[in-house]
Amino acid sequence: IWSDAIDAWHAAEIQDTGDTQFRTGMRINQLFLLVDGMTALTAPNNETWEPSHLGLIECPDYPYYNTLDLWIYASEGILRLWPELARSVAEAFSRAVDAKDDRQRRHMRSTNLFPINRAGAVPHDLGAPEEDPFHTVNSFSWQDTTRWKDLNCHFVIEIARDGLVFGAPWAAGHYSQVKTALAHLEQYDTDGDGLIEHSGWPDQTFDNLPMVGPSAYCAGLWLAALLAGAHVAEAAGDDAQAATWRAMSAKGAKSYEATLWTGTHFRFDTAGPLSEAYFIEQLFGPFMARRYGFGEVVDADKARIALRTVFEKNFLGAGQGLGVVNVAMPDGKAIPWIADDVPESFQRTEVIVGINYSFAAQLESWGLADEAERVRTALYETLYEKRALFFRIPAAYDIATPTFRAAMNMRPLADWFSASWPIKEKS
Repeated sequence: IWSDAIDAWHAAEIQDTGDTQFRTGMRINQLFLLVDGMTALTAPNNETWEPSHLGLIECPDYPYYNTLDLWIYASEGILRLWPELARSVAEAFSRAVDAKDDRQRRHMRSTNLFPINRAGAVPHDLGAPEEDPFHTVNSFSWQDTTRWKDLNCHFVIEIARDGLVFGAPWAAGHYSQVKTALAHLEQYDTDGDGLIEHSGWPDQTFDNLPMVGPSAYCAGLWLAALLAGAHVAEAAGDDAQAATWRAMSAKGAKSYEATLWTGTHFRFDTAGPLSEAYFIEQLFGPFMARRYGFGEVVDADKARIALRTVFEKNFLGAGQGLGVVNVAMPDGKAIPWIADDVPESFQRTEVIVGINYSFAAQLESWGLADEAERVRTALYETLYEKRALFFRIPAAYDIATPTFRAAMNMRPLADWFSASWPIKEKS
């Protein structure tokens, strides 16, 4: 009976997107992480009102549960197949928004200390196996993530997206936390242009790439989060706040184009060492807002031009057709030095697998289906046929050498962006 159920599920996925190894096959195989990836699932404790917890590890090399900047990429497949597990993670992050933990962590890259968790700053993760996961959160210490610019955006988008599945009353139940998360981010719009700014250190998921001023990645996420927040506000009956957030997003969108659009792509940032770079994930926020129906952040024609530019520069050019490298520079320019303790390729000239799946879905979203399939085919040929990494998909691999980083990584579950949205009702 269970075998018949699996066959029926496979048939449904094939009907959704086609019988190709590099599309439906890869995304189904990517679910290996749930059974082979140090996953934890706890039982509820009715005496203490402790809920059940799902802990999906980032990877054995980076052992954090439900790392939010990866979960936003990985969770759509979980939401589609096991919605109650996804709900438990969203609710755990919501409970953590107002949590305060003044105990100090030591910064791994300096002598500084920082508080484990700041109220208003959504935590990077829900804990580490060697601590007290789901109770002591934010175990990551490579950077002070309590000052990151993308995590709060990810949380708001997650609540709004999951609310499309669980219903408006569920989304409304997290409205207070959504308001707190967005209010916390507003402080980073230091010049009133409607965009949040960076202050010169790697304060986002690309935690070895410093950003200065507004960046395409985080500013786009901020504008998308405002639209997502408006969706939650409407679910809660607060139409006035929804209108305010929509107006803020519209104002910021004008600044986004005026400040970051170059004619061929959106700038990495405005004043950092990589400001001239072609960056793979410049449109992640606008893509999320578009995919889930929250609204449009960028002009569609400009989005297509930007995506084609990255396809040409980062995939056909620097990526040699083997994958989309994270960062590519204009012709004749070298990638600038970042830090002595960061390998030359790290988060720059490597192919970050989950981000590539995201980029392929973005290409498809804006009508560039042929380019999307070329990227997915290259990933299949590299990961499956050439390197035999199919059940240990890494965070990233190098183009020039047969090396990879952080095997059995959560973010490649982003391949579930290749499935259709909205999620179809289960019969």
